[in-house]
Amino acid sequence: MKVNALSKRLALHDVFEALAVQPGGALAYFDLLRRWSDTGLRRGDLDEALANAIGVGDVIETYGDEGRLAVLTEQGSELREINPATLREIEELRQATVALEWARQRTRRGARSGRRADDKPPVH
Repeated sequence: MKVNALSKRLALHDVFEALAVQPGGALAYFDLLRRWSDTGLRRGDLDEALANAIGVGDVIETYGDEGRLAVLTEQGSELREINPATLREIEELRQATVALEWARQRTRRGARSGRRADDKPPVH
């Protein structure tokens, strides 16, 4: 199953949503990284998802007392309200959602899933 940029973008949104971050709210990179393991995606996918989210305006990157911060924008908070207008957009959204669910299922199988050591959540 191919995890594409939209799958990663949806996963990032899920992390913000799980932590109840509202538009204008910020998450420290460390907190994002810790919750990212729940998505079933790899650690490197988080950096790709953040770069993509910053590029499309879903997130603004800044730095504060906690280090690197990701600030959710209004546009980013509305990601789940995507209203695909074409069959191609609908299919892309369907594929991204299926790939993300596949990655989550892989994580639920535990250590047998072959999770790489660098993909494990950090310990603080």
